[in-house]
Amino acid sequence: MKKIVRSIAAAVMCVAAAVGAVSCAKGGGESKQDEPPVVEYILQYEYNGYGAYSVTGVERSDEENTGTLTVDIPSSYFGKPVTAISDNAFKNIQFVSAVKIPDSVAYIGSNAFDGCSALTALDIGNGVVVMGDNAFGDCDALCAVRYWGTVAEWCDITFIDQHSNPLMYSDDFYIDGARALSISVPAGVSVVRPYAFVGCDSIESLSFSSDIRFIGESAFGGCVNLSDVKFAEGLKSIGLSAFTGAPIYSVTLPSTLTSIAPYAFYGSKIYEIYNLSELQLTAGETEHGGVAQYAIDIMSNADRPSGVRMSDGFCFYTSGDGTQLLTGTTSSSAVVTLPVTEKPYKIADRAFELRDDIVKISLSESVTEIGQAAFLLCSRLVEIDVPLGMKKSGAGAFFMCSMLKTVNYAGTRSDWEKIEFVVSQDGDDAIYANTSDPLYNGAELYTKVLSAAAR
Repeated sequence: MKKIVRSIAAAVMCVAAAVGAVSCAKGGGESKQDEPPVVEYILQYEYNGYGAYSVTGVERSDEENTGTLTVDIPSSYFGKPVTAISDNAFKNIQFVSAVKIPDSVAYIGSNAFDGCSALTALDIGNGVVVMGDNAFGDCDALCAVRYWGTVAEWCDITFIDQHSNPLMYSDDFYIDGARALSISVPAGVSVVRPYAFVGCDSIESLSFSSDIRFIGESAFGGCVNLSDVKFAEGLKSIGLSAFTGAPIYSVTLPSTLTSIAPYAFYGSKIYEIYNLSELQLTAGETEHGGVAQYAIDIMSNADRPSGVRMSDGFCFYTSGDGTQLLTGTTSSSAVVTLPVTEKPYKIADRAFELRDDIVKISLSESVTEIGQAAFLLCSRLVEIDVPLGMKKSGAGAFFMCSMLKTVNYAGTRSDWEKIEFVVSQDGDDAIYANTSDPLYNGAELYTKVLSAAAR
C-alpha cells in the first residue's frame, strides 16, 4: 500500500479545537472565547500501510522563536497508534531540549536523534524494542534519561551499537521513577543484551538472579561508578568489553562460568578474586578478559573474609601479611585528597592510571610508598603534595604526567633526596626510565620552607 505523508494536520486540528472552545464568564452571563494555545512545533508523520504511524520529523511553528522546546510525541494520530520514530527523524535538530516517547513506540530509528546537541532530558516508554544504530549519537548535553518500564524490560531492548543507547551520553538514569544506583537483574532474565547499560554513570552496585546465563558485549562498559558486582551461580559467559572501565575491586566468579571474552574487565582494578570456576587464573595475566591483570590475591574459597573495604569513596585492600594498599577511588574530582588512616599504606600499582580528571592530588601523611605506574597518564595533573613519611616511588609512577609543574614536599631538600626513586633500566619497564620521580619533567620542588629547589 502506498505510504501517506501527513505534516501539519495535527497542529491545524489542535488550533481549530482550541479556537472553538468557549468558557462562561463569571459576571453578567457573558461568555468569551479562550485564547488558543501556542503551537510551538509541528510533528511530521508517515503512515506505514498497516494501521500505524511513524514520526518522521519536527518543525518549529514559529521560526522567530529561538528558544528550545519540549516535544511530547503522542501515542496515537488520527486514531491509529504511533509505533516508531523513523531513521533520521530528529537528526541535527538544535531546538529540542526534551523529548517524551510514549509506550506505543516500539522502534527508534538509526540516527533518529543524532546530533541533537540541545537535548538534555529524555523520557522513554516501556514499549521500545529496538534502538537503531547511532540513534543518540553526539547527544552530549543529555542530563537525564527516564525509562518507564522495568529492569527486565530494559535488559531485553536490542541496541544496535553503543551509540544507539542514550545512557552512553547521559549523566543520570532513572527506571520507573527511581534513580538507578543499584541494579538487580531479576529472575526470568537469562541474557543482558549487548550495550544495555553502556556508559551508565548512575550505577554503583549490580547483582543477578540465578537465571542469568549470558552478559552481552559492552553491557556495562564505561559504568565508571560501578564498583560492586555480585554474579550468581548459573552465569556461563561474560561478553567482550562487558565491564570495561568499571572500577571493580573484588569479584567472585561462579562455578558455572566457562568463558570470559577479551577486554571484559579492561580498565577495572580487580585486586581480589574468588575463583569458583574451572578457569585457570594467574595474577597479572590479561587472558580471560583481564580479570586477573591486577590481582593480588586469587582464592578458591568464597567463604574467606574479603580484604577489600571502601571508605569515603576510597578502596583499600589488606593482604594476608597485613600490608594495606590504597587501590583507587570511585569518585571523580579535579582535586583529590587521600585519607589519613590508623595504619600507613602504599598506593597500589596503577591505582590512578588514566585519571585525566585529576588536576591536583594531596598524599596524606599515611602514605609511605607509591606503586608502579600509580599515576600513569594522568595527563591533567599539575600539582601534587607529598608527605614527609614517603619512602619509595615505583617505576613509571608519573609516566606521561606532562602537565605536572608543582611538587609540594613536607620535608627538606635533604629529606627528599633520601626517597628511593626506582629507575627502570631494562626489560618491559625500561620505557618508564626515570619517571618514578615527579620532578623528571621539569616540575619545581617546594620544600616545607616554600623555596623552589633548583634541579
